[in-house]
Amino acid sequence: MTTLTGKKALVTGVGSETGLGLAIAKQLQDAGAKVYIVDYNPVVKEIGEKHGFKALNADITSPEIGYMLDEFLGEYGVDILISNAGTTRDAALKKMTVEMFDKVIDVNLKPTWVLSKHLGLKMAARGWGRIVSTSSIIGLTGNFGQTNYAASKAGLIGLTKSLAYEFARKGVTVNAVAPGFIETDMTAGMKQEALDDQASKIPVQRLGNPEDIANGVSYLVSPGASYVTGETLSINGGLAMY
Repeated sequence: MTTLTGKKALVTGVGSETGLGLAIAKQLQDAGAKVYIVDYNPVVKEIGEKHGFKALNADITSPEIGYMLDEFLGEYGVDILISNAGTTRDAALKKMTVEMFDKVIDVNLKPTWVLSKHLGLKMAARGWGRIVSTSSIIGLTGNFGQTNYAASKAGLIGLTKSLAYEFARKGVTVNAVAPGFIETDMTAGMKQEALDDQASKIPVQRLGNPEDIANGVSYLVSPGASYVTGETLSINGGLAMY
């Protein structure tokens, strides 16, 4: 990976030691970037202290998030935005409430637009920037009991393409990654038999790990990816091919 020395990066959704956010943040740091992390979970502070990140405990759905980020990041903003925060509220359609639907949209989709506007316009003014959002294989395929989640992740793909058009002449690329079945804290509670069954359905015969996703993000934010924009990089071991 080309060095990111001198670049500032913000990664949202870093509230777990086993999640995608931390793996991404660590790779960006290893490449030389100064990394800032944010999450609604207070554990983000401990993660920041442990790994050497600047950490902010905040709700990215708050109407005050712009002001909070200005205080946290400074007037410059960042060079790299990784919009990774996400949540689920799974239920079959007949049992899903409006509140469940709205919560997933409010966390998974809307903040990417808000942060891309607030921080992306500053990148555009300087002539260089990278925005990468974490979508999902579910945003490409859909899934039973996840109408809200699928809509939010598919929405990120559409948002990515539209933002890419708007920022293309400003030196800012906008892309997304779409992880498949990844071993994180969300899968930690599953029985091994269920995990093995899922792995058997994946052509590469294993579940993904957070570093697999971080590798893809690292490429997309690198100077070498300056001609890649508006794309969704599917990282799923061949589970869904397009």
